Amino acid sequence: SVDKGLPSNAVQVWQLANGDAGRVVNYSIRQDHASVPSWMLVTPAIWEMSMRRSSARDGLPLNWQLLGDGLRALHANQPRRAIVEAFTALEITVREAIQKRVEQCGDQEVANVVIKRQVTLGPLLKISRDLGIILPDDLSAPVVALRNKAVHSGILPSLTETLTVWQATRDFMQQQSPLPS
Repeated sequence: SVDKGLPSNAVQVWQLANGDAGRVVNYSIRQDHASVPSWMLVTPAIWEMSMRRSSARDGLPLNWQLLGDGLRALHANQPRRAIVEAFTALEITVREAIQKRVEQCGDQEVANVVIKRQVTLGPLLKISRDLGIILPDDLSAPVVALRNKAVHSGILPSLTETLTVWQATRDFMQQQSPLPS
């Protein structure tokens, strides 16, 4: 848990085991957090949820694991890997969104046929739009082309392009497949 009474530059980390809690360590956090983009900050609610799930040995859903891997790759200045991880997370989320939408029609067999078709990301995005699933504007054909260049031609995307893809993927995932709490 996070002790909200501590000064803003320290966070206590607690270990939860068998219902017992014990303080592990105090961590100091950077004071210049104003220079860090807000999308990179971990809120106390996210921290608490993460600790609770970790203590219960619950893993994150695969799409969120991949998006986190993409962010780590971005920080490690590996834009190609960041793009691949983000788009893999996006593809999983799009397939889940399509399946949910088709299942709402009440026919599981049709949902299985539609979702199990071997289509690439571009057609998946078109199917999503056709089904009325709202996608961020940043997930357009040029962005898919950027992914294809990175994967198939080895052309490295810029940091700005990579960050745009990562953020658009995160936004879509938060809309369609929010982090479990």
